[in-house]
Amino acid sequence: MKIARHQIFEKKEKYFVILLVLAVAAVIVTFVGGISRWTVEGNVVRRVNDESQFLAKQQAELINKVIEEQFDKVSTISGMMEKGLSFYDEKDRKILQAFVEKNNIRTLGYIDKKGNAIDYRGKVIGDVSDRTYFKNVITGKSRFVCQYLETTEFGDIPRIIFSTVFYENGNIKGVVFYSKDTDLLRENLFQQSMFDDMECSVVVDRDGDIIVKNERAEEKHPTADNINDICENSNKLMQHFKSVQSGSILWGDDKEKVFSYASIEQNDWYLICLVDTDVARHEYAPNLIAIRRSITLLATAFLFGIFCFGVLVILRFRNSSKVTMEYKMQYERVLGLLQKMKCMLLEYDIKTGKILTNHSFDAMFGEGLRDDFFERIPEHKARHPEFDYDGLIRELNHAIEYKVTTSFDSIYCADKFSYKMLSIVMMPLIEKGQVTNVFGSIRETSAEHLQMKEKIDMFSQIPGGTYRYYLSEPVHLEYAGKKLCKMIGYTVEEFYENVGRYYSRIIVKEDRKKYRRFIQEAASSPGVRGCRYRIQCKNGEILPVLDTMESIQNDSGIMYGYSVVLDISEYVKRQNIVRQELKQLEQNLEMMRVQNSTSQMQPHFLYNALSSIREVILIDPQYASNLICDFTVYLRACIKTMQNGEQISIRQEMDNIKAYVNIEKMRMGNRLNVTYDLTSEEFQVVPLSIQPLVENAIRHGIYRKGRKGGTVSIRTETLEKYNLITIKDDGVGFDYQKVRDEVERGERDSIGLDNVIFRLKKQLHANIVIKSEIGVGTEIAVSVPRERKKE
Repeated sequence: MKIARHQIFEKKEKYFVILLVLAVAAVIVTFVGGISRWTVEGNVVRRVNDESQFLAKQQAELINKVIEEQFDKVSTISGMMEKGLSFYDEKDRKILQAFVEKNNIRTLGYIDKKGNAIDYRGKVIGDVSDRTYFKNVITGKSRFVCQYLETTEFGDIPRIIFSTVFYENGNIKGVVFYSKDTDLLRENLFQQSMFDDMECSVVVDRDGDIIVKNERAEEKHPTADNINDICENSNKLMQHFKSVQSGSILWGDDKEKVFSYASIEQNDWYLICLVDTDVARHEYAPNLIAIRRSITLLATAFLFGIFCFGVLVILRFRNSSKVTMEYKMQYERVLGLLQKMKCMLLEYDIKTGKILTNHSFDAMFGEGLRDDFFERIPEHKARHPEFDYDGLIRELNHAIEYKVTTSFDSIYCADKFSYKMLSIVMMPLIEKGQVTNVFGSIRETSAEHLQMKEKIDMFSQIPGGTYRYYLSEPVHLEYAGKKLCKMIGYTVEEFYENVGRYYSRIIVKEDRKKYRRFIQEAASSPGVRGCRYRIQCKNGEILPVLDTMESIQNDSGIMYGYSVVLDISEYVKRQNIVRQELKQLEQNLEMMRVQNSTSQMQPHFLYNALSSIREVILIDPQYASNLICDFTVYLRACIKTMQNGEQISIRQEMDNIKAYVNIEKMRMGNRLNVTYDLTSEEFQVVPLSIQPLVENAIRHGIYRKGRKGGTVSIRTETLEKYNLITIKDDGVGFDYQKVRDEVERGERDSIGLDNVIFRLKKQLHANIVIKSEIGVGTEIAVSVPRERKKE
């Protein structure tokens, strides 16, 4: 059983230790600096070894890469020959000539299986069957060969030969080869500026013969043909090279040379870098001065740091008595407050690791509990297994680590026949950011838990889950019932393992803020409150719930919240069904209103039409008789259309309008002029929806102008998104806003126009714009969408 402890030093001891550490650090820096100064020359050789070895490896890798590139090129020629390229064909020789010139090749040739060689121009080279670059390839010993030759069949100039096998139908046909100057390798032997270009780099074969040298090696050893010409006992040196692929070695009687080497994997060649140690010593000489200056600077900095820290210690000691007094006052204040609560107390001193208790604590637990408490935890647990000693240690550690007040509940059985419910609160005492003591108050809450049990028994009869919340600081979940755990798919053990003391973990993220406000309100004052939120179950299902919490404050001022959580998923489903039914009912009511408005318009139109015919009868009875016959045909069509409620084409609506206009013309004569501009007649409208607008234009616009009369213009057109119908007259006009105000106040009747606008909006989703000016006329524009919205 481990308990968190902070090592508390006396202030003087802490400052003394820090001063001692700084002083020792200054001595160590000075000593190490001196050692570095004395050993810098020894480090020179090691640095030269490292740098020279790196240089050798780098140059060897470059040469390996160059050789691989040449193998790729000679393989290209071999592949072209397998596809039909021939050294004997004049056309193919032009291709080979271009390849030679592009790649700076000295000689490109082909060797048959007997060793007879010709170049790309057809010139006979001769028998090369004894050459390694032919034998190793033709016998299958190596697929590629790179060979250095001091003299060749092509001349006495050293060359590097690259060769590979040539296949025809899967059988070896011969060997393809080409030669290049040794400059190919020399170009990759670069100089290292850190050694003032004083290092020698050479490429040697396994016998030590020098193949190529860099510029420095040419200058220093112009006649050297073997490594033995550069250093004595080269045989031992070569044996060392062959045993290890790369490395570095001191050579000479006085260790005056550093040989670094790396193997060239494509051949038994080695890249050797040779550096004189005198050159390296000269290169690293400035380091002595730099180290001397660094030692002086660091020593000065440490001495200044010790001085500043000493001043700080003096200032700290001046305030130490004041800080100690404030801490003692805080200690006495907290202790006095806990004693006034008349509860069991314990104090854990972090410095000593001991537990101190009061008389009330000793009366219940016994004085023996304070002695070696943490070492005797197993003994205490065996005697009282019902008490949560693990929880005590856990909360004590939590209070020390996070410097916050914590609490937990547990059971303690004084004898076999009675038990007590205890609430333990841990409160840390902090001095300068460090927890020095932890006070624990233990209060018996048996009566409160009995009240809780009664409420839980009552809640258990409710078809839902229950839980209890500790609403005083620190706010946390104390208890969750089995029904609540089961409702969201957990066992009680799984619930506490995944949720712990944080109930909001199971709440959907979007609802957590609402739940936190709910808890804050519950903690503010006693009472009953409710909150709807969603819970995420173990299987991922989202469950809507209704949480009803009753906040109760006990005599000690601690607030508890007792909650009942109900699954309202079925209620939500039923609510959604009711909403759908309500929406359908609203749609039905809208349709009934449309039908009702249609029924109001039918007698309105009949009345106006018959009134016009009646006036004609007095003037010309015979003509009126003919009009009645026409009106009877028109009326039959209108009644049939309105009975089935279906939409009609704008063409049919215009026929109805023209019939009505003919009747009105009989009454008004030349005073009424109607024009039609029907550019679009292919869309649908509600029957008798445009005709009332024309009727309004005639009766309320033109008719009121008296003998002067006027014109009504009817126009239809198709736009990108709308079909537009415009009815315009040059009648008396009116103040549209004034008329609307009078209708709203009930001073004017406008049922006819309102019904038309209502039907157009509900059935066609149309937009109606009315513009009117007194003395000028009125214009009504009806925009019918080409794509109707779905109901």
